[in-house]
Amino acid sequence: MIICVTGPMASGKNEASKILSDMGWKVIDADIAAHTVLDQCSDKIISAFKVLAADKGLSLESDGGKINRRALGELLFSDPALLKIHESIIYPRLNGYIEDFIQKNDTPAVKGIVLNAAVLYKIPALLKRCKAIIYVTAPAAQRLVRSLHRDSMKKSVILQRFYAQRNLISLYKENCAPDTKIVKIWNTGTKKSLAYKICKALIQLGMK
Repeated sequence: MIICVTGPMASGKNEASKILSDMGWKVIDADIAAHTVLDQCSDKIISAFKVLAADKGLSLESDGGKINRRALGELLFSDPALLKIHESIIYPRLNGYIEDFIQKNDTPAVKGIVLNAAVLYKIPALLKRCKAIIYVTAPAAQRLVRSLHRDSMKKSVILQRFYAQRNLISLYKENCAPDTKIVKIWNTGTKKSLAYKICKALIQLGMK
């Protein structure tokens, strides 16, 4: 059993995934996996974007020689065309990385596998393997407060990312398999409240 936990920035999908992990699900965080893949592709990424980044006063290389992810993100989210180029480099390798995780963990002894990913709809082959999608969200104002407290990012950059994700649930509906069930959870309260809503969602999906 494979499900996707997703939602916009600062919605609480990581906390939702942790709750599922505590319940016995095997979880892979696609953002962390993408960081690993990004390091593997660092030379290709830097070669593709170094000049454009410099034009905007951004340095893609950190002092340790690795990619400066924050600078790269600021560059890519400023131009959808650049983001697509980046995704064409990263996503095929990320697909393989997550498939390896699924093969190693999709066993009778495991309750199920959770793909914690904001933009899994961009990897259709993986999304179509998901029997259900748990879409975690919250009001934009509440998410903005969480982001400002958590991420140490400029407000303008956060709002730019919010805008880029404005139609997120529609993109999942368009790209998932026809029989994939989608449950929307409003994460507006405590962690205990979120855990209760997740349990309720699993019952609704016939997975509890």
